[in-house]
Order: sequence, then structure tokens, then C-alpha cells
Amino acid sequence: MKELLREVYFFKGLDDEQIGQVCGISMFSTYQPGKIIITEGAIDDKFYIIQSGGVEVYTKPFLEAEKQILATLGAGNFFGEVAAIFGRPRTAYIAATDQTYALEVDGTELKNLMRDNSSLGSLIMYGIAEELARRQETSNKRVKDLEIEKNTLAAKLHIAETKIPRKKRD
Repeated sequence: MKELLREVYFFKGLDDEQIGQVCGISMFSTYQPGKIIITEGAIDDKFYIIQSGGVEVYTKPFLEAEKQILATLGAGNFFGEVAAIFGRPRTAYIAATDQTYALEVDGTELKNLMRDNSSLGSLIMYGIAEELARRQETSNKRVKDLEIEKNTLAAKLHIAETKIPRKKRD
């Protein structure tokens, strides 16, 4: 369990005793294929570290029958940490794609540990801030790339429109 917890970015700086405390508020769970682990919009206090198996992260936009797959995660990946720690609504559905064995960490108990042990709390919050900054950089790059793609497509459309003769109206 300790090795699995050390896979999570915000637990990497914890010593053995601190990791042991986190083990005390964690338990393993098994999810069968198709089992929805997290429901978009729900508020709960658990996050998960996949030991084996895999999950699919997706959304179901309003009035659309098809789900939009955002990511697939496997062994060593984790999910739900920000919503669990900060009490935010879940931003996607997460369902097991095959039999999945995951460590479930109790976010409420983790917040209690962080409050009661300022060293542990500081290390975890620093790790979270570092990861959120990395995610923001990635998002900013993606937005910039999409803006370039949009401008390129708009220019191509403009060129195509100028080359196509228009029919005269009567």
C-alpha cells in the first residue's frame, strides 16, 4: 500500500510515518467492468489510486446520447484527488473498463490528518499546488494550440470561399 501511495504526486515528499498515517485512512476496493466509480456533478470525499485494471474518464454533454471519452487510466494512475480534498463537484464520470483493483483514500480523513499535522499538510499542499501549476501550463498550451488551429482553418475557409464562384441571384 505504501508503494502505491508514493505514486501520487502529493505524497512523494512524505516520510514513512506520514505514509503510514495515510495508509490508516485508505482501503482497497474492487470494481467490475462497467461499474461507475465517480458520477459527474457528485460531491464526495474519496479519491482512487489504480493498482490493477483500468478506467475510462468521460462526460455526457447535455442532450447527447454519446459519451465523450476524455482519458483512459491504468495501473499507477489516480483520479478524483482535487474534488475529494477541496469538496468540489466531480467534473466527469469514471467507470471501470475491466476488473479494477484500486486504493480508495478518504479525503475527509486526509484533511483531518493535514490539519492535525502541519508538516504533512504543508507537504501535501505544496505537491498539489505544484501539480495544479503543471496542469494549468498544459491547459494554456492546449488553448494556444487550438487558437492557432482555429485561425488556420478560418484562413483556409476564407481562401476556399474566394475560389468558389458564387451563383447570381435573379
